Amino acid sequence: LIAVAILGWWLFTPRSESLPEGVVQISFGSFGSPQQVDVYREIIRRFEEENPNIRVDLCTPSSGAYFQKLKTEMAARIAPDVTWVDVSAFYSFADKNVFRPLEEFARNDPEFHREDYFEGIIQAFTHEGELYALPKSCGSMVLFYNQDHFDEAGIPYPDETWTWDRMVEECAKLTRDTDGDGRVDRYALAPLDLLDLLAQYEVPILSPNRDECVLDSPEAFRVCKFLRDLTFEARLIPSAAQIGGFGVSSGAATGGGRGGASIGIFDLFTLEKVSMIVTDLVLSLVYEKAPFRWDIAPQPAGSVRGGFLNGAGYAMNARTDHPKEAWELIKFLAGPEVQKLRAKGGDSLPSMTRIAESDLFLKNPKPPASRSATLSQLKVAIPPPKHERWPRVLLEIGSMTQNFMSTEDPEPIDAALAETTHIIDRVLEGKE
Repeated sequence: LIAVAILGWWLFTPRSESLPEGVVQISFGSFGSPQQVDVYREIIRRFEEENPNIRVDLCTPSSGAYFQKLKTEMAARIAPDVTWVDVSAFYSFADKNVFRPLEEFARNDPEFHREDYFEGIIQAFTHEGELYALPKSCGSMVLFYNQDHFDEAGIPYPDETWTWDRMVEECAKLTRDTDGDGRVDRYALAPLDLLDLLAQYEVPILSPNRDECVLDSPEAFRVCKFLRDLTFEARLIPSAAQIGGFGVSSGAATGGGRGGASIGIFDLFTLEKVSMIVTDLVLSLVYEKAPFRWDIAPQPAGSVRGGFLNGAGYAMNARTDHPKEAWELIKFLAGPEVQKLRAKGGDSLPSMTRIAESDLFLKNPKPPASRSATLSQLKVAIPPPKHERWPRVLLEIGSMTQNFMSTEDPEPIDAALAETTHIIDRVLEGKE
């Protein structure tokens, strides 16, 4: 396995050049679309102009499973000096001593000011009192909605005062049989993420000390039943089978990626098969050229307004030979110049407060118009539980949701919760 990792890294890492005296070379690992990689190349070009004594090799794996590859590379001691990491995956690395704490650099660098960043995302990248990554972006999923559909149905646009009860009451008008053949052609809402619903109804997933799963509860049952009823009773959300009729693979319909020529779950909004979708701001790049007017709003409230915090940043390899140079790169990647560049791009909420609240981001001419909704949603976002096995917990909850939301032979919700609670308990103990 290590040999394969070394070969893979050799294939996808630019070759080192003969460096002038006094110039240090460091590596930076990230991933993304070809367009995103091009953005990183431009950022690195600017960094090298400002730091002529540092050269940066951009390492971009050619396929998926980024974090699994990173773990393998860490074990083989071939990981890059600086690496991209998101909030959920960060917890799986935090206890492994693979990232170097950034506190010593942050405290001694007069150019760095922790208070420039949203406190929530700084805390999310803090472990046992030590800051381990500088955030480039933060946020929580928001509600995208088709304004033309709302106007046609005579429904006011959603805002931060909306609750799920009001959503059900108002938006039943959006589900329609547009051609009169007796089959629904357009639904109100794309499939929802159970995690955010649990947060909005104040239902915990793990115990306060994070050593056991507490999903097998009456409160969790009610939220799961509400999600199922939105699909099979209220008919606001299409089932997996109904989504399949639109040409979406079953994997995509349950949160997976695109399958072959099938459209992806996120394309249902563009194709006007749904009037709303709850997702990340990054999808604004996909919807930018949609043939209808659209905007965003905070997610509806359950018993409270809420949702899980997400975000990404940059961490330092604990084994880097060039910590000073790695810090300079991290500081630049998460700093004001790059955040302003990303604010102009408009596809993520900057993690620096003054840039996120500036006209550069809020009045970006690209849609959506109501970018302030991302700030409203961020205020009520909660961080994921800090546990190294949290990514695996997410997979088990996703599998459970797929099982009780199945059209054919669905698993009873109470049985699904009990089974998943047992599995997650074993995951937390390291037995799964």
